[in-house]
Amino acid sequence: MRYHLRDCPPLGQLGLLLACGCLSLASLPALPLASYYPAPLAGQLISGAQPTSLTSGRSISLTLGASHPAQTAIGQALAAIDASLAVESLFFWPYPPTPTAPAADSAGRLLVYNILRSVGSMQGIEYYSVTRQTRRVLYERSSLVTGADGHQTVADSWQAAIPGAETLYTRQDDASFGDNVYRLSLEHLVDGFAYTMTNLTAMAYGFIPVAKPGQLLTCALIILTDEGIIFYVVSGSNTVLLPGLRNPLQASFSNRARAIYEWFSREASRLWPNRS
Repeated sequence: MRYHLRDCPPLGQLGLLLACGCLSLASLPALPLASYYPAPLAGQLISGAQPTSLTSGRSISLTLGASHPAQTAIGQALAAIDASLAVESLFFWPYPPTPTAPAADSAGRLLVYNILRSVGSMQGIEYYSVTRQTRRVLYERSSLVTGADGHQTVADSWQAAIPGAETLYTRQDDASFGDNVYRLSLEHLVDGFAYTMTNLTAMAYGFIPVAKPGQLLTCALIILTDEGIIFYVVSGSNTVLLPGLRNPLQASFSNRARAIYEWFSREASRLWPNRS
């Protein structure tokens, strides 16, 4: 993987300030996008580029990850399930104009967190199907549930403060993998959030088994920079890649990432505080 600790001296300095109590997470200044990605790629992201990357086989190599400590944990999570396929997608959401508040202030950070945990608002989101050349609904059903059995639905709720970490359970019925239950883990980072969704039910693509419980991950790194929000998504699975399965899985993972980002950007644009 491209990330090394020495690549991130600004984050290391902020960590020291946090450790000594000189700063709180809410008061941290946002770093520029170029602190996380090389200047050429940062410029492309600001211009609207949305790169993707596929890796498969015995050695998974992530190429679009940010220069960020949490990137290491994503690689370790994929290694822990012995992923045979991973699809990365990278997006950037520029902040709307704000007349008074800094873009990545505590109100903006809280809003981002509440959007990420509002699983019910994902119901009905769409994606563009290249094979069918039309837009399709990704999630026919999407909701929080009380536990791993997925039986009792829980309404989305708005939190007044951000915890250090939170574990939620979700049930989603999607166009590719059907009706499944997931564990959603959210972690509050120095400059954003780590998002990890793990399947708790066996998953299939049509009649073809794709992943046993715990063998499909969707990991996201959401970073609040000075110019906007990095939204990096990687989906990986421990799957026997039967002939003809790789391309549909790649398309499914890419479609899922794009639909989730479009949902996030829609909600952020609608709710972002202090818009002019």
